[in-house]
Amino acid sequence: FEALENGAMSRADFEAQLKPDEIELVEGEIAISSWYSIETYGRMLKLLGGTSSNPSEWLIESGRRSARRVIDLGIYAQLEDLTEANWENRIGRILVTLSAGFFSCGRWQWQGMDANSFEIEVLDAHDYSLELVLRTQGFVEMLATRAAGHPVALSHERSPDGGRILYRAAG
Repeated sequence: FEALENGAMSRADFEAQLKPDEIELVEGEIAISSWYSIETYGRMLKLLGGTSSNPSEWLIESGRRSARRVIDLGIYAQLEDLTEANWENRIGRILVTLSAGFFSCGRWQWQGMDANSFEIEVLDAHDYSLELVLRTQGFVEMLATRAAGHPVALSHERSPDGGRILYRAAG
């Protein structure tokens, strides 16, 4: 864990923020293909973001980097096909479908708007930590930017009870 190695975090702080099995997980090899509980994922994101001077921006950028890796791997070639005039509906549906492969909770719904903007609604999102919301924001923003061929800015708002998240893109 880089934050321990470079002194950005003490061992005591590290151990205080994670459960023993999560410490073993972090100290081992984290596999992209493995399934981790959303609570564990949230605690790890909080831990990693907390080592930054601007945790919110770090988490958003972390999501963008993750999306770039997905793009570079070529796993989702359908994100590259921009021949369809109404790309945002196609891409939105792909993003909503991908969410089921990434998360074991929450129901994503595509709320298309117009050619330059869209909304994605996440229902039953009580288990999504703020850290996960921000990282997901960066991930979706990067995939939408890539598909649109121009910058797409994404924002989010959350219902007071935490059960609904609305990602809104404009670009």
